[in-house]
Amino acid sequence: MRSLDDVLKIFLLLNGLGDLILGLILLLLSDMLASMLGFQYSTEMQYLAGGWGIATLALGGWRVSASRSGNTWFVSTTAIFGIFEGGLLSIFGVGMIASGRLLLQQAWLGLVFSSFFTVAYIVSFLVLRKNGGS
Repeated sequence: MRSLDDVLKIFLLLNGLGDLILGLILLLLSDMLASMLGFQYSTEMQYLAGGWGIATLALGGWRVSASRSGNTWFVSTTAIFGIFEGGLLSIFGVGMIASGRLLLQQAWLGLVFSSFFTVAYIVSFLVLRKNGGS
């Protein structure tokens, strides 16, 4: 059986690579992403997308670094942060849909990404700890 650290590293690498790709899209192709999600594109949106792209690139780099680290504390702490971040993003996305501010077609990308990794990190901690996969 794989250790908790090994499983978390796989999810951190996948999450980090996804963040890096999304960050580049936000920086370089924000107009295409806005169109794909049904948002009106403006210079204000370009500014916000660029800022979030930079933040997403930084988080992606952090996660990829954690996935390559031999430090269990760094790996676990980064995954716990992923639970916190992904959980909040999921709640926010559902709230925006429930309040009628966004359509599901506009929020699906963030919801799928954040929900998947939140669940993956939680299940990894619960199942592997229970089975002794320290």
